[in-house]
Amino acid sequence: MSDVKKKKVIKIGRSRAKRKKRILIAAGSASVFLFVSMFFLLGYLQQRSFEKSIAEIQVEALTAMESKDEIKPRPADYSGMDVETLEPRTLNVNVQNQISRFGVGMIEIPSIDLKLPVLEGITQANISVGVGTVKPNQAIGEGNFALLGHYMTNSGLLLGGLKQVSIGDEIHLTYFDKQATYRVIESKVIHQSEGEYMLDNPEDPHYLTLLTCDGSRVETDYRLMVRAEPIE
Repeated sequence: MSDVKKKKVIKIGRSRAKRKKRILIAAGSASVFLFVSMFFLLGYLQQRSFEKSIAEIQVEALTAMESKDEIKPRPADYSGMDVETLEPRTLNVNVQNQISRFGVGMIEIPSIDLKLPVLEGITQANISVGVGTVKPNQAIGEGNFALLGHYMTNSGLLLGGLKQVSIGDEIHLTYFDKQATYRVIESKVIHQSEGEYMLDNPEDPHYLTLLTCDGSRVETDYRLMVRAEPIE
């Protein structure tokens, strides 16, 4: 074979090799894209299924609370020791049992279409179905009435819509046999170490405080705090 033909064969071989390499790279990129797409699709479907479960729990809890005949004080856990990020693996709650044992009222914020049961104490089970009272012996008309709940990225679930609350919005609270209406006066993000927002100050008037995580980040160090004063 002449040198010219050899060079031509070598050139053709190199061209074919480059073409195969481009095909392999393209195929690899397509595979990665497909894998990533499937990963995000699976995550999206799991999240939607999770949110559907939360929505069903909320409906069941509200129905159980509204049909509850008698509300009696019960010993409750206010430590929050078992509270963790709400996700499918931690969503394990008997709704009827929680409302029967710890359901003590209702909270409603019409401006964001929020309506949730109030349960006595802060436990994972309690705040999986509604909001929990932060301290024992709280009472409407006295001190700082503090409630805590889970944040959800879906604003229609649990306290997910709290970020949309505006100054001046009304909050309706029922607790045992008392009712009160409040007006939002403050909304801000605080650090979890700022526990004074949950405590009573004898020098302060009565107000309502709502607390939830500031977002969906796992183990976030920040909380969204909404404070409201009673409407006379």
